[in-house]
Amino acid sequence: MVWGCFLGKTRGTFVPLVVRSVNALVYRRLLKTLLLPVIDHINRTIGNAKFQKDNAPVHTAKTVTLFLKRHGIVVDKHPPYSPDLNPIELVWVHLKRYLNHRKYPDISNTPGGPYKVC
Repeated sequence: MVWGCFLGKTRGTFVPLVVRSVNALVYRRLLKTLLLPVIDHINRTIGNAKFQKDNAPVHTAKTVTLFLKRHGIVVDKHPPYSPDLNPIELVWVHLKRYLNHRKYPDISNTPGGPYKVC
């Protein structure tokens, strides 16, 4: 599993994760560690950062929604069942092709090292 983000054509954080599954508490911890620095950087440099997520249950959980609100993170609305409107989905397609071409290497050995959530 990986967590990644980007801003326009600028690549952001991309981190392999060593987790078996992600629940709302794990996701909130990921956002705190990985998203907050990116949002802070964007707000300092160009301002008006917005976060886009899909409607997966862990993304819409109350604890996650409250976390985003408490940190003043503006979330773009995302229609249900619309991955085509989420640009990060194109990144995942390219990543899957890359990994498939290389016979699915062990992602925990990806350069940069894994981020341990738990």
